Amino acid sequence: MESTGLPASTSTLRRLGLAFALLLTATYCLIVLGALVRANGAGLACPDWPLCFGQVVPEFDLKIAFEWGHRTIAGIISSVFLMLSILALRNKEARAVVRRLIPLAAAVLVLQIILGAITVWKLLAVWSVTLHLLAGNAFAVLLLLLVRALLEAAEPTPREWLARSSSACVLTSATFGLLIVQVGLGGMVSSLYAGMACPEWPMCFQGRFVPTFFGPQGVHVLHRLSAYALIPLLAICAWRTRGIPRLAFWHAAALLIGIAQVVVGIANVLLRLPAEVTGLHSALAASLVLALAMATRETWRGLGARRAAAGGAKRASETSASWVSANWASAPECSRISPDRGQ
Repeated sequence: MESTGLPASTSTLRRLGLAFALLLTATYCLIVLGALVRANGAGLACPDWPLCFGQVVPEFDLKIAFEWGHRTIAGIISSVFLMLSILALRNKEARAVVRRLIPLAAAVLVLQIILGAITVWKLLAVWSVTLHLLAGNAFAVLLLLLVRALLEAAEPTPREWLARSSSACVLTSATFGLLIVQVGLGGMVSSLYAGMACPEWPMCFQGRFVPTFFGPQGVHVLHRLSAYALIPLLAICAWRTRGIPRLAFWHAAALLIGIAQVVVGIANVLLRLPAEVTGLHSALAASLVLALAMATRETWRGLGARRAAAGGAKRASETSASWVSANWASAPECSRISPDRGQ
């Protein structure tokens, strides 16, 4: 077998990181497939759960194939996650890196499975569909954090984290929070069948920009308004972090994805919600969540490095002062230099 030239522990961390990356890719595809299930009206194509028409493998038509395929891929992802988690927790070096992330990701995955079942049992209730979407994105973000933690731990030299300001952390976190609200509103628009509640653009209905904030049309209006607020925030974040390694990339990527997301959203309305455009809209939303999650992580890690450096400088200053004081006290009286007389 050809040697990689890396220590065994480093090679194991890298392989686990790549395996979780493949799992993240499958999860991303599952989120997009879930949107296509909804866009094709196949959410209740299998009216029972966990079986489909009382069978493990039912007779298929297109809608049943969409829903059954969605469930099957979700089951495979859950099984692979369990296997990789056991492998990671059994390895000493990997366990030190992921011991907190894996239990959290497992809890979100269990919640996601429960919400998927409730969504069927409650006949696509708005709250369950929306929470199911948010939990799926949360699980994807946690997988991304697992991947980055493992791959960074496998690097031969520790990564240097550049200092960040607390204001940058607050701005990035607020932008990420608004994005989560935006995704949740998108889930509500879908589950309320409100995609055409505002059939015009840039106006909403009969030439009015904001006809109401209530009902399905109001949810659609809020979804649009949050998107309009999100783009300037993404632009400010990208401008403030320009020139900063890694952070500039993730913020610029988030801005470009956000702009594309708005354009596709407009096209979705003007083209009267074709399933393909709806799927692309959801794919861009999931991409934006992952890009901004990485930007938020990089920002907070940088702030942690800044505080650690400040703490180290403070301790060094205190140590130096203590050393001077101790040497002054222990020196013979005749050899001390008087600060007042300079001799």
